[in-house]
Amino acid sequence: MNKIIIFAFVVVIVLLAVSSILGIQSTGQTIARPRDLFRGVITNVKVSPSNLSGAGVYDNNCVDIGNGLTECDGGIKTDTYGVLNFHYKHNMATQPCISPGDGLRIEILDSNGNANVIRDFMGGHHS
Repeated sequence: MNKIIIFAFVVVIVLLAVSSILGIQSTGQTIARPRDLFRGVITNVKVSPSNLSGAGVYDNNCVDIGNGLTECDGGIKTDTYGVLNFHYKHNMATQPCISPGDGLRIEILDSNGNANVIRDFMGGHHS
């Protein structure tokens, strides 16, 4: 009987470890992986702090700025503001650009347009 309890305990621990590695919370929501989190600023619209959902519509003006980083403008269509221009830096080797069709969550941090964008899924063309 003790071997069964120990075996069950080990199975539970393994399942918890696997779900943690896969980024699954007990609520069933996925956690953003570092490659899916972008920090930048909204440049074309006056915004207020809020949380929005949106979809990628363009990827423009990508410029190599050195040290493996690229600076880009990503367009994000939202119901609240229309298309937001999100100016951000990222490492192309580990974090593909925001692209048309991507499912995105936008966390507008302040009225200056500072924002975090989380990619929930890739829907478009990615290098």
